[in-house]
Amino acid sequence: GAAQALCLQKKPLKQAYPLTVLMIVALENMTNLAPYDHWRIIAGHMMLCLGSRTRFRDSMRLVSLSANSHNGFQIVEAESMSCRAAKQDRQDKLLPLIGLGFFFAKTPWVEPWMDLRVKQGLGLDPALPAWSEISQSWLRRRMTTGEAQLFLKEFMASSGFKEDELERIGCQSLEHTLPLWAFEGAYLSEQCNPLVSRHKSKENQSDPMYSRGETVRVTAIMHQMVRDVKNKQIGRA
Repeated sequence: GAAQALCLQKKPLKQAYPLTVLMIVALENMTNLAPYDHWRIIAGHMMLCLGSRTRFRDSMRLVSLSANSHNGFQIVEAESMSCRAAKQDRQDKLLPLIGLGFFFAKTPWVEPWMDLRVKQGLGLDPALPAWSEISQSWLRRRMTTGEAQLFLKEFMASSGFKEDELERIGCQSLEHTLPLWAFEGAYLSEQCNPLVSRHKSKENQSDPMYSRGETVRVTAIMHQMVRDVKNKQIGRA
């Protein structure tokens, strides 16, 4: 009836495109060099989602957050207690989030970001509060995916990207960029999808992987892939 008619009038949903190398460089530079502290914190949280291949909403309720480095391999590690994709019998388990703390910039983004979070007095639930432009302060509620997407587009626009490029990206781009690169570059097969991407689609009903060891292994592969892109051993736009 009326509901079906309204549904037919909606525009078809478009899958967000992956970020380009230059977009990741812009986001990483925004985390390190943005003129406003709240921009740096928001951009850094997006880098966390990008590096750990995590849905933005699943990064809101954390029980831990830390940064580690070993032989130039920098990681940011967290545990999430709100994974929307989890089945009923796994919703009480913590989801390990392990991502890269260094992509293409000259300096790692993760440690200055962690220090700035402490200085701003941010906690873990929510891990990223909403920001009020009126009061110029953090709110008590979590930032929504829609609000984060507006910030992402604002960051890219201020970095010189054109409007048609901004229309193609969204918060989904953060989660799906590295998995798409990995599949296209044959770094990982589709069988590894639950390890690489946290999103459970209708086509793939597998649960997210809760093994920290396996997540570390895949993150090391992502690190090598990013190094290959940086050294131009594989091409990315």
